Amino acid sequence: PSWPVSFSLDTGLHTGAVFFQVKQTWKGSEPDWLVTVFADHYSVGELPEYHVQTCKKIASSLCQDRMDKRWTDPAGDQRNNLGVVILGEYAAAGLTFERWPHRSPCDRLTLMEAIVRDAAGNIRLLVHPRCQHVITAFQNYERASRAGQYEDKPKDPQHPQEAVMDAFAGGLIGQFPEGRLPQPKMQRVHGSRLR
Repeated sequence: PSWPVSFSLDTGLHTGAVFFQVKQTWKGSEPDWLVTVFADHYSVGELPEYHVQTCKKIASSLCQDRMDKRWTDPAGDQRNNLGVVILGEYAAAGLTFERWPHRSPCDRLTLMEAIVRDAAGNIRLLVHPRCQHVITAFQNYERASRAGQYEDKPKDPQHPQEAVMDAFAGGLIGQFPEGRLPQPKMQRVHGSRLR
């Protein structure tokens, strides 16, 4: 793969992981981007070593062992010390992570919606057919509703979709910490004119 490989993991009893790339593309003369999900993983009740070995096998078979950016949940250690212990077990088994930036559920949902289809109707997401956990999660993940009105947060709980969607949304927040910003309109100058 010529673009960096992002690997995002949501740990817990239900553990979800997503491998994806953010590729720069062009729309006419304007830069654009495309998110490509090419692998996923989901399991219940397994130990960190199992997830590390499974995800390393995926990386070996699909992306030449690359996991250039590794993301995990920033709240993993905030409820109790168990999260620190679990991340230590991942590190001991060979995977260390950066925590994705904390954002509100509304911000995560908005970014996900913009990737699926933005206001102009552009689709910026490709999901490989082998990614059945991601596909199922997109088909079944829902916003919470009260009295028939949708809220700006996901329905809770939604396992198994929640673990996979949290991993993907977190990885996207890691990639786009300020959200999906428009490219600045800058004048382009040929390199020969620079001194």
